[in-house]
Amino acid sequence: MRRRTPLWFLALIALLAISASQVEAQVEVRFGEASLRVGGRLHMQYATTSVEGFQPSHNFFVRRARLNFDVTLNKWIDGRLQTAYVLGLVNLQDAYIRFKVDPLLQVTFGQFKRPFDMFELDSSTQLSFIERDGRIPGIDSCLGVGRTCSYSRFTEALFYSNRDMGIRVAGSRGGFDYAVALTNGETISVAGDQRGAKSWSGRVSYAFTDRLSAAANISAHDYYIEDADADEYGYAYGGDLRYGGYQDGLHVMWAMVAGDNWRRLDDENNAAKFVTTQGLVSYYFDMDRERVKAWEPVFRVSYGDPDTDVEDASALIFEPGVFAYVGGRNRIGLNWTFYSPAEGDMEHAIRVQTFLHF
Repeated sequence: MRRRTPLWFLALIALLAISASQVEAQVEVRFGEASLRVGGRLHMQYATTSVEGFQPSHNFFVRRARLNFDVTLNKWIDGRLQTAYVLGLVNLQDAYIRFKVDPLLQVTFGQFKRPFDMFELDSSTQLSFIERDGRIPGIDSCLGVGRTCSYSRFTEALFYSNRDMGIRVAGSRGGFDYAVALTNGETISVAGDQRGAKSWSGRVSYAFTDRLSAAANISAHDYYIEDADADEYGYAYGGDLRYGGYQDGLHVMWAMVAGDNWRRLDDENNAAKFVTTQGLVSYYFDMDRERVKAWEPVFRVSYGDPDTDVEDASALIFEPGVFAYVGGRNRIGLNWTFYSPAEGDMEHAIRVQTFLHF
């Protein structure tokens, strides 16, 4: 259950950060074959909005603070516990144990990220933008899902991606990777499932070269229709391409997803159809200087239509930005997000965020 008691959590992060003797240092304790490694992240943000009348129009806050406890029991069993303070609330992010039977067969029990889209699976410590959903403070207008009509808003708000409790089977060989999961279908803030229906998701990818890969994914989310006293399913299908990687020169990411917007039902309880796509281009310039190790300019475009049967419901986000790296994943970034709905005025937000990773 979420609660507003973050002081102990922030104090522990501060102590661990002070104890780190170098950039990205982690505390590790070994007991024979077993080991415990403690690390985390602290992201501080300043955000503005152009939405007239919205307050606060300028805001400083802790965007996220997390502690990771990674346990390795032996060569084939490990696990993770990750706690998080996010926007004033404390909750549990990751909590799982993994059995690595074979490179082609790894079984995970617990709470983890559903295997679906790469923008969600990649860590916030690495992503080349500050907010996945490109939110604009004061805007909450995307049909069904709310906030902005962006790629990650659809996948997160419709629960096709993000964390969930269940079982995941994954593996890899050569350039081939796969993962499938059966989960409760509830958010991480809910203690246990509320109904017997379960959600499922899957993803397969292939690396053609060290720098070029492609993937296809599918996700199904169960939801309850009170009027019919029945469980129904929303489905989403997608694919993505990646060229390059983080902190390695040119990096290009593109993804597309379409499916059921089950948060928007008609009179016969049929879900609206949504479509969304997103592309990102960045370049990591290695400076190798004493204070600034690298610069990374970035540009993102995201399009979303929450109901393809409704005219002028779609919107476009375009977002230039730049990051300055001081070592490893430690950096400071600036994003200028512009939101252009098919109907209505363009709005924008400026964000500056510091990324401490240890």
